[in-house]
Amino acid sequence: MIQFNRYYSQADPADLNEACSRLCAYFQSTGDLQRFTLGLTTVLASFPDHPKLLLMCLRALSWTDQPGFPSNISQDFLQIFQRHLTPPRPHFFQQETLGILGREFFENNSLPLQSFALGVHTQRPTPLQPPPATTLPPPDSHRQPVYFLPSYSGFFSMMEAVLLMDFYASTIAGGRLVLAPEQHWWKYEVPFREIYAPLFDVLPPEASQGVTFFDRQSVAHWLETAGPDAQKSFFDFKCARYQQIHHLSRQFLSSRGVPPFAPETGSVLYLRGGDKFAQETVPFPQSLIDAEVRSLLEQQPGVGGEVCVLSDDWNLATAITSRFPNVRNLTRPSMTGHTITNNRSVRDVIEILENFLLLCDAPVCAACPSSNLVNAAHHFRIGAERTVHTSRLFPVTSYLML
Repeated sequence: MIQFNRYYSQADPADLNEACSRLCAYFQSTGDLQRFTLGLTTVLASFPDHPKLLLMCLRALSWTDQPGFPSNISQDFLQIFQRHLTPPRPHFFQQETLGILGREFFENNSLPLQSFALGVHTQRPTPLQPPPATTLPPPDSHRQPVYFLPSYSGFFSMMEAVLLMDFYASTIAGGRLVLAPEQHWWKYEVPFREIYAPLFDVLPPEASQGVTFFDRQSVAHWLETAGPDAQKSFFDFKCARYQQIHHLSRQFLSSRGVPPFAPETGSVLYLRGGDKFAQETVPFPQSLIDAEVRSLLEQQPGVGGEVCVLSDDWNLATAITSRFPNVRNLTRPSMTGHTITNNRSVRDVIEILENFLLLCDAPVCAACPSSNLVNAAHHFRIGAERTVHTSRLFPVTSYLML
């Protein structure tokens, strides 16, 4: 997903890292999008072979109010862009580029699309295979176990890692995924098994002695280099798995007496807040968020229901509803922004899954990028043949995520 503050690696030149960090800090403090974009394109001219920097520039350019974007991209930028079109192109580059520019940009500029097969595939509205039945048989205990110890992170960040290893175990290794004892990675009061036991095996603590756990990074690296066919299979696998995760999440909430959201919910705009901007990315221009809200309000008669805002940051959500009184705020006052803490409560799990189901089931799910929750909901929507909303705020249908 698009990141700015951390959008470079330790292997990059120090002056590139410094320039990006300085520009991000400036934009965070001033909100001056024009100068931010100009600064990024200037740095790109000095480092034209860095694809992530190119994507930073593309996203910032797409945020500006230039009429005719992307057809009015400068020739200098287009020449740099053409240097990045030789195969193979990583899945992230494909999805981000196609989401921002669209296939028409390639056709209008006679640019090759051959190395963007995965990006084209993940833009389609339905998966190749129909979604599986939601009634799940127990995991096949006769298949060879593939043991995995996830790293503690956000709820759906961990789910993404589990799905990657599940794909490897069941599809590539011909085995079954077995997760490490929950005490080593699951920091929520609700046991993981209580929600997802029909889908995933979890090793009991007494059986973990002497077990060798697979490394997620090695599997991610393998899939990164495996080519578009394997990556397409993983994408379809995730679209199918999220049907089952959605079903089990709803069952869990029902078992806890949690009713579904009111049916009058129409379009939902989900936004990240809190320390997300300071640690990982930059704030979205207010003009861009306001344009998205206006667009949703204009669509409202055709969609039905209310336009709502949902955020992990109460202050961010109330700032929007103060500018747009017709927008309903679904955010809980207790939400203080993106944080990862240990010993998350039962209430935290319920709220996370309520948000997930809301974004899955709303007639329109509009969202900011940089959210595994949104990415999970979009995978579900694609697998369920529901509309996936894209815009300048979130131009990618759903990231592959390795």
